[in-house]
Amino acid sequence: KKHYYSQNKFNTRSRGWTEVCDQPSLKPKIKIRKEHDVVNTPEADTWTSIRNHSLFNDMLTAALANIDLTLNASTLASFAEFFVDDIASPPLPLKVELEKIAISLVDDKTESNAVNSPVNLNISRLYISRSKDGIVNIDPSNLSTPNASSINQETVDLKQENEQLRRRLAATERLTEENHRLRKCEEEAQELRSCLNDAQDTLTNLLHEKESLLEIIRNFQNNKSDRKQQSSGKR
Repeated sequence: KKHYYSQNKFNTRSRGWTEVCDQPSLKPKIKIRKEHDVVNTPEADTWTSIRNHSLFNDMLTAALANIDLTLNASTLASFAEFFVDDIASPPLPLKVELEKIAISLVDDKTESNAVNSPVNLNISRLYISRSKDGIVNIDPSNLSTPNASSINQETVDLKQENEQLRRRLAATERLTEENHRLRKCEEEAQELRSCLNDAQDTLTNLLHEKESLLEIIRNFQNNKSDRKQQSSGKR
């Protein structure tokens, strides 16, 4: 009941929040991933409680980027109440990545006549992690904690791109070989056409020579016939 009351109180204090309209073209500002893996141990045969966390490996990963918020101090304090649970349970391991976060913290618990300037926080990059033993670690800002799912997706995309590139390379090699073969055939055809033209020129010259020889033979035969006739006439 206490946990339910804390959640209701947290929701009541947060009713002033507004949701940003979805813009698919923009990257999400808040990403949360919950991993819940079953551990294969002999304890599974004696599992008697639904809250036996020794049978699971849990990890909560959150990434927040490019967020500009204005919060009341009481709202910020309610975050702790929201996560309070009467039933003791092992700490949930988590990883939080903050990048380009701007928070304006307004103190709403002061007297009405007191005017306090809001506390402005700018977080360029921050990594927070909590282990199974409940120790909270603030890691160096240069530590990279990429999302496993995004890495897997990038790996799949790279494999697909490499496969497409290999197919294009194989197709290009086949086209190159085909072009080389066609170029060689074209050169052979050009050489054959040149030989054919030379043969046609030679044949034409031979035909002219044949006609000339036939003309000479006809003239010779005609002259011979004329001489025979002249010899016969004299006798």
